[in-house]
Amino acid sequence: WLLDQLTLAKVENAKHVFVVTTVSFVSALEKIRDSWPGFERERQHIIDHIAKLDLSNVAIMSGDLHVFYASGVHLDPGNKKTPIIAREFGTGALSSHTGRVEEYNDVVEALGNGSNGATIVDVYPTGDKIVTWTMSNARKKGDIPRTGARFYVPNQDQGEPVSISLQSVDTHLVRNPG
Repeated sequence: WLLDQLTLAKVENAKHVFVVTTVSFVSALEKIRDSWPGFERERQHIIDHIAKLDLSNVAIMSGDLHVFYASGVHLDPGNKKTPIIAREFGTGALSSHTGRVEEYNDVVEALGNGSNGATIVDVYPTGDKIVTWTMSNARKKGDIPRTGARFYVPNQDQGEPVSISLQSVDTHLVRNPG
């Protein structure tokens, strides 16, 4: 079904393609086995299909890790030198315990500092997207949610590399290891 929908997005020249998954796709914590990295063959099949279709507007929204992260999805997830075919935005937990990740793979472009919150995606008719992490510290009484990071994801023509730019960042909430 997913591969058919991706093909349909190509045929209809969709400006926005979102893949939403409850677990990480190419995570900051590649050793986690109850997410897509635990199903490497199936995940690679999806990645290869996106690359074959030459879709350049794929955003993968994921969760489950209790940490915010933004990363490129490379053609070969284990090799940062291969082309980026999509972007993944992992969302931390709204209120439950969040982790502060000290070890992560080298495709991570931004990483939450153990904050809680939500991901908001604004989609524009031009095909551009703004992804905002609204974050706070749920363990700190009275902490007001605020923008932890804002990413600009421009609409791109087919065949162009997938780009992203970090527009703003609260360094108390987000690290930019890239």
